[in-house]
Amino acid sequence: MSEKRLVLLLWTAAFLFVVAGLGLSLRTYTKFEDSRVRFQRKIKEYEQLQALEAQVAGYDMAVATFNNLDNTELASLKDLLKTRFPGCNPDDVRESRRDAIQDWLVHDVEASLNDVLLSEVMAMAVDVEKMRPPWVLQKCVLTASSCVENKGNAVLSFTGVSK
Repeated sequence: MSEKRLVLLLWTAAFLFVVAGLGLSLRTYTKFEDSRVRFQRKIKEYEQLQALEAQVAGYDMAVATFNNLDNTELASLKDLLKTRFPGCNPDDVRESRRDAIQDWLVHDVEASLNDVLLSEVMAMAVDVEKMRPPWVLQKCVLTASSCVENKGNAVLSFTGVSK
């Protein structure tokens, strides 16, 4: 066999090996495309599960904190409002309760106060949030009086959790 034929044969063999390698690579890529998509979906699900796990850990910590409180009953906001604002009518305070998890109740209280010192309203809101278990101020609408300085009307919405 001549040297030219040997070189041609080697180049042909090399070309066939390259074509075969590309063909196998393409076949493998298309075969594992479904697996790649499935793995990407699993990675996203895993990330979502990690976020949910962190959220549940936060909830568990909050429940443990509330269970460790000496008193798991919420203080009455009606009584506090009556003592803090003597002109407050109990009918201006609306309360509702709804069930939460495992013997826990969520309390919603909305109070409408008329002709009060607005600074006193905000001081009362801070004091209410310092209670244990705490009330959380959800909404506060202050309307200044056009006649008297520093006075006005207030609508406060609080949410609290009790056992």
